[in-house]
Amino acid sequence: MFVGVAVAGFSALPDVRGALRWPLLVLAAVVGVPVTLALNGIEYRLSGVMLGHAVPLWPAMRIAVLSSAANLLPVPGAVIVRTQALRRLGSSLGRATASALAIGGLWAGTTVALAGVARLAAGSAAAGGALLAAGLIGIGIGYALVRRLHGADGSAGLTATVVALEAVFVVVAALRLLWVIEGLGFDASLGQAVVLSLSGVVASVVAVFPGGLGIREAVAGGLAPLIGLPASVALAAAAVDRLIGVLVLAPIAAGFAGASSHEETPA
Repeated sequence: MFVGVAVAGFSALPDVRGALRWPLLVLAAVVGVPVTLALNGIEYRLSGVMLGHAVPLWPAMRIAVLSSAANLLPVPGAVIVRTQALRRLGSSLGRATASALAIGGLWAGTTVALAGVARLAAGSAAAGGALLAAGLIGIGIGYALVRRLHGADGSAGLTATVVALEAVFVVVAALRLLWVIEGLGFDASLGQAVVLSLSGVVASVVAVFPGGLGIREAVAGGLAPLIGLPASVALAAAAVDRLIGVLVLAPIAAGFAGASSHEETPA
């Protein structure tokens, strides 16, 4: 499906070979992907804090990288890896899974809310308002899960920290996509790229596809005409962004898998 979507996107584009802006494509690879992995590591540390664990930085980064790699399997690999890591720290399967759901809910809610803000800024009041409301509801559900796991004390602050982190995550993901679009020789805005980031939320719920492979790209193509972008541009850019992510992730994941790591210990 991924190959079909990518071919469909590129076949509908004009010849972009002469318009490629390689520095932007390199920027997406050498800055965008490592920053994304670092944010994933911080996110895992916060999921540990939610359950009362203090996770050192190196083990957190290792879990973040390996969970990202595992997400390419035809299972929810990232959730499985993180849940098992939290279980080794002493959490029960139920609490570890609930923590993953809380983080996922806050990420999805933040993404949808920011997409709503982007549409409101673009003058689309109805779509923007609906997205913003849906995102705030998702954040509220995430907060309820955090409060149940972490307790009343400090849960609001922890939720706010996670939401702030997820907002940075969404902006970085949108910047990566924007750099790829412009690297292919087309114009777009950061707001449009933020809306295209909704494709990641849709893809994340389709666990039978490895990392939403093909789904994310197809959804991005479907969203593009709604925000004034050609579907082919979004399809091609999402496919290139995916390939860049895999090419950079592969050697990093191999290095983490082969290196000796510090074992996480319960706090």
